[in-house]
Amino acid sequence: MKAIARTLSALLCAVLLLSCLVACTGNKTGNDDTTPSDTPDDTNNEVVDTTPEDTARYDANGYLMDDLPETYDWQKKDFTVFTWDEMDHWEWCEEMTDKSGTVDLALYKRMMAIEERFNMNFVIVRELGNWDNRTAFVSKLYSNVSTSQGTYDLVGQYTQAAGGAATQELYLDLNEINYLDLSKPWWPDAISDTATIGDKLYFTTGDITPTLIRNIHCMYVNETIYEAENIGDSFAKGRSMYEVVMDDDWTLELLMQMGIGTVSDAGDKVGITFGNLVSADAFFFGAGFTLVDNDNGILSISDDLVSASLINVYDKVQSMYSGKYSDVKIEGSDHSFKFKSGNALFTAGGIADAQQLTENEINFTILPIPMKDADQEGGYKTVANFWVTMYSIPVDVKDKDFSGMIMEALGSEAYRSVTDVIYYDVFASRLMNDAEAAELLDIVSASVVFDTGRMFPEYIGNIWSAFRNGVAGSDAWTTVYSENSGNWTIKIDSLYTLLG
Repeated sequence: MKAIARTLSALLCAVLLLSCLVACTGNKTGNDDTTPSDTPDDTNNEVVDTTPEDTARYDANGYLMDDLPETYDWQKKDFTVFTWDEMDHWEWCEEMTDKSGTVDLALYKRMMAIEERFNMNFVIVRELGNWDNRTAFVSKLYSNVSTSQGTYDLVGQYTQAAGGAATQELYLDLNEINYLDLSKPWWPDAISDTATIGDKLYFTTGDITPTLIRNIHCMYVNETIYEAENIGDSFAKGRSMYEVVMDDDWTLELLMQMGIGTVSDAGDKVGITFGNLVSADAFFFGAGFTLVDNDNGILSISDDLVSASLINVYDKVQSMYSGKYSDVKIEGSDHSFKFKSGNALFTAGGIADAQQLTENEINFTILPIPMKDADQEGGYKTVANFWVTMYSIPVDVKDKDFSGMIMEALGSEAYRSVTDVIYYDVFASRLMNDAEAAELLDIVSASVVFDTGRMFPEYIGNIWSAFRNGVAGSDAWTTVYSENSGNWTIKIDSLYTLLG
């Protein structure tokens, strides 16, 4: 898998990258002169050979360049993106204002660089599309595509809206799109491997969207409480949490040992706090389990779901969510307020939470999701929540080459000029001078996995939520599995038949 995270050295030089963002972006548009071979004819049917004649090219900062033409004349053609409004401010900035920040600047520069390089114009069409609005989002897209209006050149959507639209056969196979090179590092292998059905891929994500960085599940430790309560001395042989993680000793069992019954003044402080049930998903994937096995596009229900190790993890997580322990608090929202006020030892959340923790001056360290045991194959794993934008090309698109070229450019440009800025904006003073904290962030970001079973809720059913809902109740995992597995198998087979 190509790592989603930057390397440690790249992360630590993000300040430098930010300072030269304008200059770097200006160099990416290439020569303004367009040769006849770079200019499409009126029908835009002719594909330009973009096979590189030389070895791979890199920019001044050592980042890989794309294989697209240096310049291309689309004759001021509009490129219309249909996107979900809830994450819009994290993906598109069409103009700068006095309230714009560093992320806005990076996103704005990306758009301007691509518009200049390819002589085209972005048009962003927004529609509510999160969990509550995903069905309406897909319905509006269906109404447009089914009548072959060809309005949209690209669609960006909430993760589970992407699967829903794909099952309505609204998208082209991205593997067949000219100019789109899914082998490049801005398109992570992990999503291609798990979203491909048969030999077809209908949506993907990567550096093209900052939502992927923001929404990766992780854990946090309050270093002030860790030291005050002598947690390291009592449970980690005097080691810091950084050392525990680097020694591959950060496990679910150790989390419970450190976080339950160890914090003084339990009436005010707690050992572990969760915002809501969403973090239970992270423990499932953090333990290295999968819902649906995807073997080169062939789908089957995962053998993990009948394993003794899954039952063991399920029982541990269920005990934390059940109310059994007074100093494990479920706060009933997307945010762990106890931790953000400095009154919890551990919390589970997303990488984006680090920004608010920094603003609240909490002395924290970001941690990966704990493993099921120290011998876990493949080491630390995590998952991103559903607030990650997946990108697709509609089946009625007027010019596939136009869509492929600009989609590739969006990912490529962000890989070089946006992703590091996101890291800098979110972690700024907290990580720029802390090599250990940056290294842990790198581990978290590089450990992201995806799962076919999370991407098609309307078609496969409740397999994606079975673990989280199970640990919130009293049923054993064997009961949850036996009541649902037959239906899951039927639906998985049906999904493969439909899209494979």
